[in-house]
Amino acid sequence: MHEFVHIFQHSTDTSPINHEIDAFMAQLSLGSFVGDSETQPFFDVIYSMLEMLDSNLNLKNPKDTKNLERLYLEAVELLKKMPKYGGRTEEWTLRGFKTLKDIFSDFLRLRLQEGNWSQNAQYKYEQMWHQLTGYDPKIELDTLNKDKMVQLMNWYIKNNYCNRTIVKQFKMLKSFLRWVSRNGYVIQPGVLEFKPKLKVIPKAVTFLKYKELMHFFHYEYPKEKEHLSKARDMFCFMAFTSLRYSDLAALKPVNLVDGYLDFCTEKTDDKLHIALNEHAQQIIEKYSWYKGDTIFPVPSNQKLNDYLKEAAKLAELDREISQVYFKGNTRHEDTYKFWEQISCHDARRTFVCCSLALGIPASVVMSCTGHSDYESMKPYIEVADETQKMQMEKWNTHQYKSGIIESMEKMTSEQLKQLFEYVKTIA
Repeated sequence: MHEFVHIFQHSTDTSPINHEIDAFMAQLSLGSFVGDSETQPFFDVIYSMLEMLDSNLNLKNPKDTKNLERLYLEAVELLKKMPKYGGRTEEWTLRGFKTLKDIFSDFLRLRLQEGNWSQNAQYKYEQMWHQLTGYDPKIELDTLNKDKMVQLMNWYIKNNYCNRTIVKQFKMLKSFLRWVSRNGYVIQPGVLEFKPKLKVIPKAVTFLKYKELMHFFHYEYPKEKEHLSKARDMFCFMAFTSLRYSDLAALKPVNLVDGYLDFCTEKTDDKLHIALNEHAQQIIEKYSWYKGDTIFPVPSNQKLNDYLKEAAKLAELDREISQVYFKGNTRHEDTYKFWEQISCHDARRTFVCCSLALGIPASVVMSCTGHSDYESMKPYIEVADETQKMQMEKWNTHQYKSGIIESMEKMTSEQLKQLFEYVKTIA
């Protein structure tokens, strides 16, 4: 009997698809095929066998999967020995059992095609992968079990990662693995259910208060620091409109419609219709000289963040921020000045916080940011002190307003005119 039949006779004892393999073996055993391993019919039968194996490679039973993997690879190796057809085995090598690295490469390529994907998202997943392989360079799906997840958590702690980062990286890993599972691969029991048991304190939300924002907006930079003025303008435009960096960089003249921004967000594909306030209009007019495809000459995200730190330092945005976090079981607290950590995303938080502090309803704010519910916007809402102070100030001013209104009701037209003229001089 031919070598190919012999291989499969010794490899299929526990496979759940023996009847299919037996059918192929019967064809290969026909007299017309024996003795000529280079005939087209013989080659076609082997290819048919490969197609059948390829469609069954990701069975849920790991034992069956291992058996079929061995069959598959043996069939590919046999084809390589056939002079006429060996060169056509590349596609089968690629379609066969892939390493976790191969699957991750597919993930990056296919997720981009599926939408709701950005360069920043790709960077974060690549960072997660770098850390995973830093822990175990030979990691594979069949070795990534619950015990490995525990060991990975301990690796993060040993390498001085803070708990907040560890939890975030595990979320990224499980997001990738859920995609892997949806695409037919076997995930070991307990992996997707694993949650690091680590103490995490929510990160303090950083933003500019209204007075700080307007100070930053009006700050005059030296002529030799024009790049800082541009960086400040980009930040303030985002703070006046709620835009993310990705949307700012992609904003085109066609998105300006009768005092509104009409566009689909790059990150979530939300269709937004945002009214432009006077401050945002001023920035657009300031850059009317720019004739590129976009409205603004926006630098890269990294450069803009670097410039913002320098710009904020010159503008003396020195309010101190305190961040408390844990590394393993050890509590840490860092204090720094706002300019030291300012980034593009602080602008979006600034829009939310200042809008709420100014009394703009949360529903209106959410229509600008694209948040679908209050819970999803909660991380941005850290303005209790600012909002409370503005609202409680009404207790102080109401006594004067009510007294003025009461007196005005007793005044004649001439007295009201005199009062109006006086108010104009002091208001």
